[in-house]
Amino acid sequence: MRICAWTNLLTASVLSGVILFGCEASTLRSSAPSDTSDSEVAPPTLGEPKSNGGSAAGDDSSGSTTAGDDSAGSDDTSGTASGGSDQGSGTNPADGKSRTWCPLDEGDGSKAPEVAGVAGKPRDIESMQKIVQTYRGCVRRCYETVQKEIPGLKGDLTMTLVITPKGSVKEAMMNKDRSTLFTPKIVDCAAGVLKKLEFGKHPKGMESKLNYPFNFQP
Repeated sequence: MRICAWTNLLTASVLSGVILFGCEASTLRSSAPSDTSDSEVAPPTLGEPKSNGGSAAGDDSSGSTTAGDDSAGSDDTSGTASGGSDQGSGTNPADGKSRTWCPLDEGDGSKAPEVAGVAGKPRDIESMQKIVQTYRGCVRRCYETVQKEIPGLKGDLTMTLVITPKGSVKEAMMNKDRSTLFTPKIVDCAAGVLKKLEFGKHPKGMESKLNYPFNFQP
């Protein structure tokens, strides 16, 4: 700005208009913001789609009926059964039998579909749930045995079953995220009972995964 003003004074009689015009133009150019090659990109806001096409993480992304995590090649109709509350050791109002009635007293679990009344039906969430419901008295015995030693013991135990294409139980384990009762004796006993059950062949030769909740009350 000072150089520009000095030049204007020396040549005011001849070139003042041109020099002043040039000075104003250069002044404008010097005040304009310059572009830089190192531009900073703001990070995406929460919920903004990612450029790599990734999806947000979520629970139960598989095709389970209500909740389940079926691995590749597993039955996409499996999921979490509705279960039920096993309160008291009296009579089950649903079928008139004792809450600790166990069909395994009368035979092994190979006839579980027949005992549960689902023989010949597709191996879907409803039939698998019905089988476990029929044998839940066997699992309640596991609870009552320990509850005698620990009065007031109660809670939810969700067991995850992995069922082979032929119908046997490959794995029976506690689902820690959906359980509040973690007593090892009960969990181990329940797993032993459920591994004895047969669920029938899968029509497509696929594995199934079932989460079954037991609600135990004294």
